Amino acid sequence: NLVVQHSGGGWHVSGVFDYMDACVGDGEHDLPRSVASFADEDPALARTFLDAYARCRPPRPGLAGRFAVYMLYDRTILWQFGQRHGVWWDPTLTLREWAEPYVALARLQ
Repeated sequence: NLVVQHSGGGWHVSGVFDYMDACVGDGEHDLPRSVASFADEDPALARTFLDAYARCRPPRPGLAGRFAVYMLYDRTILWQFGQRHGVWWDPTLTLREWAEPYVALARLQ
C-alpha cells in the first residue's frame, strides 16, 4: 500500500505500509509487495518505484540481502493463500518456480 502526496506540481510517494502483518517500524520490509506488483506490469516500473523510495528515504546498508529475504517472506504468505484457495497462478508451479523471479528482483538494489 502506498500513500502519495501532491506537491510542487506533481505526485510523490510519501509512505509505504502494509496492514496485513500489522507490523510497523521497518519500511523496507513492506517494499517487496509493491515492487513485485510493479514488476508484474513492467520491471522498469519496479526500478522507478525503488529509485523514488531511495531518494526519499535512503536505504540502510545491506538492503539487497535483506530485500531477498523480505521478498521470500512475502511470497510465502501469498503462496499459502493462493494454494489454500486455488487462485492466482498455475497450480503446477512449485513455490520455488513461482517465487524465484521475484526474489531475483533484489538485484534491482
